[in-house]
Amino acid sequence: MQRFHKGSLFDHRYWDPDSDELKTLKGRVRLCPYYFVESNRVKLRGALATIVPADKKFLHGMSDAILVPSKVQ
Repeated sequence: MQRFHKGSLFDHRYWDPDSDELKTLKGRVRLCPYYFVESNRVKLRGALATIVPADKKFLHGMSDAILVPSKVQ
C-alpha cells in the first residue's frame, strides 16, 4: 500500500493547438513510477506525471489532462 500525501497545486505550461498559444494550467499532479529489472535488480527509471485542472476530481479519461514523461538520471 502506498503512503498518501496531500496534493499540491502546480503551474505547468502547455501548447494549445486550438488557439496556437502557450498557456499555463494550474493543476494537481499524479505520478506513476516506472521500474525496470536490470541485472536482477529493480530500478526506478522514470515516471509519468499526469496534470489535471485543479477543479477536476477524476484523472482517468480526462481530455484536459497534460501527460509529461520523465526519467531518472
